[in-house]
Amino acid sequence: MSRKTDKRRDDIKDENLLQAFVIADYGSDNLLPLTSVNPPCLLPLINATLIDCTLEFLIDNGVQEIYVYTGISSETVRKYVNSNWNSVTGTFKIVVVATDGVASLGEVMRDAESKGLIKTDFIIVNGCVVSNFSFLDILNVHRERRKRDKMTLMSNIFTRLPGATNSVNEYFMAVHPSSHKILAFQRIGRQSKGKLSAKLMSDEVDIVYNLRETNVSICSPLVSQLFTDNFDYQSYDDIIRGVLINEDILGNSIHADFISAGHCVAVGDYTAYMRAVRDLVTRWFYPLTVSNPLMGPSSNPCLGRDPLMGSCFHGSHYGNVYLGADASMGNGCDLRNGVVLGPDCVLGTNCYVSNSVLGPGCKIGDDVIINGSYLMNYVTVDSNSLIEGSLLSSNVIINHSTQILSNSILGSNVTVPPNSRLTTFSVVTKEKVSHGNDISFVSLVGCEGNPTESMGNRTGSGRDPPLSTIPTGSVTNTNGSHLLDPPAWLWVADDLPPTLWGLNLHGPTSDTDDELDELDVEYPAEVEDDIVQFAKEVLESMDRALVENIQTEDLILEINSSKYAYNMSLTDVNKTISTSLLKISVKENDRASSAVLKEITKNVNKFYGLLEHYITNKSSQLDFMSAVSEFCVSNMDCMSTVLPKYLHYLYDDKEVLEEDAILQWYREVPTDNVSEEKQLRKQVEPLVRWLEEADEESD
Repeated sequence: MSRKTDKRRDDIKDENLLQAFVIADYGSDNLLPLTSVNPPCLLPLINATLIDCTLEFLIDNGVQEIYVYTGISSETVRKYVNSNWNSVTGTFKIVVVATDGVASLGEVMRDAESKGLIKTDFIIVNGCVVSNFSFLDILNVHRERRKRDKMTLMSNIFTRLPGATNSVNEYFMAVHPSSHKILAFQRIGRQSKGKLSAKLMSDEVDIVYNLRETNVSICSPLVSQLFTDNFDYQSYDDIIRGVLINEDILGNSIHADFISAGHCVAVGDYTAYMRAVRDLVTRWFYPLTVSNPLMGPSSNPCLGRDPLMGSCFHGSHYGNVYLGADASMGNGCDLRNGVVLGPDCVLGTNCYVSNSVLGPGCKIGDDVIINGSYLMNYVTVDSNSLIEGSLLSSNVIINHSTQILSNSILGSNVTVPPNSRLTTFSVVTKEKVSHGNDISFVSLVGCEGNPTESMGNRTGSGRDPPLSTIPTGSVTNTNGSHLLDPPAWLWVADDLPPTLWGLNLHGPTSDTDDELDELDVEYPAEVEDDIVQFAKEVLESMDRALVENIQTEDLILEINSSKYAYNMSLTDVNKTISTSLLKISVKENDRASSAVLKEITKNVNKFYGLLEHYITNKSSQLDFMSAVSEFCVSNMDCMSTVLPKYLHYLYDDKEVLEEDAILQWYREVPTDNVSEEKQLRKQVEPLVRWLEEADEESD
């Protein structure tokens, strides 16, 4: 058999191979304090961990090669995956890959590209995704797009929300109605409106909003190459913005696809985490349920996994109530609307539990109300206490007559004294935990932020819970850092990670964030330095192209490399090319108008391919002429009389400029250097009059 035939068979094999790259841990403060020890992907999800659910999701979709990328917690993740998944037989393999530092999307893609791991289209997924949807139909659509357009980069998968949820992870997009190509993109968070370029309103476009990311994307091999070429790209947002800005130059496209069936929660904050727990209990991820074990072995009880959990309890209780082995309840207990009692969990008398999960070994006293909460392993709650919409980590002790109000988080081993009251959005830890800056540890009373969804709501649940059994208690002592006994730390609102519950606790962001339109702004000093350095590199590249007769394609590659390195906009590129062409043409030793014009026309011919590549529409033509007039203002002695002939040459001979663009530039006089700009336009009057007369004759 020939080598060519062998290679063809290898190519066919690669085409049929389905690969996935899992980002197992990433630099995020949104799940502190739980992630101060273990990465987010190892957070417990009742009887599994988040990464177990992600791997199960990929295997169910037929993925054959799974690369689990981990950075700061590489050894912990490696041990967990190897001990729980490597013994599972199947048509798949799982490889844990360690990187230095944080395993961001950009670092993962650059590492995979350098090691030659990517063989064909592949899946990128966060290691904290819990889902049961099938992406195979979307994969087929992506492959068909790739056949029609080789520059298709990726299909980002979103789930539609029924209404606004006030989450920082919501998106506003403009897409093409038939191809779903992303035309504009903005993460709106808590902003009341999104911003759309007026240029798009003349085209056929669909505006989509109330979208939540699944953190699942189907990518072509070009994606890893693009990340490799642009070291400043680290996230999905970076590559989407980069593609939108440079679409006219590179021709790349990104598409949005939407889940039509199934369910998906990407855990990136506590709201999503509690939602994943709630939805697992209420069977939204079927066939992944509390009573249906995962493919991976359940052999790690310290993370909440227990193969005996899952016997569904019926009788006087209803609505997805699960009891683990040896769980017990006292007289008068009421469990309803999605409850899990882990193995060896004990409830006292007259307890009310709704929409909550109690992990293995939890001990609950008499007359306790627990609603919409997640209590992890071995939590103790003494009598006459209320836990409302909160998360309590392992080995927490709540003494009697205590209220823990909604959206509170208690880290491992915290003890709350009797008759205490923790207000909404309280975060209490046993140890000081830093999220980058020093944290103040005082009262969180009066934290601004809208209440977000917990696991459930007690209203309308049937019997009203016995709230009268709970004393008012006292507000937690706020006289110092040592608020609780034994010492614990209560984080102050201003020092919380701002998106802890998926909300911007520090107030709405400015409406000018992530503008889709180009705005005139005053650049900070470091950005000005970047612009100066970029202009210097472009001038050097064009000068060298003249001397060494460098081909246009190679020159474009050089300019694009500089553009990405300094994160320049397309407007910056157009203006810089325009200015550089004139700087090369105007010689200090011969500034006579005739000599300058001769040099300019010669260089326009040389760089015609460059101009044709970048100056492609009215907007880019206006950028180009704006830079020309700025250069002329600084060189009035030789350029004022050259300008009309230069513009006429670009319009009539080279067809780089169009009539509408020239007329608009002529009529819009900048506010800077007004007298010089008016003088330049006076010089151009004959050209403008000629254009208008020609237009009238044509009419």
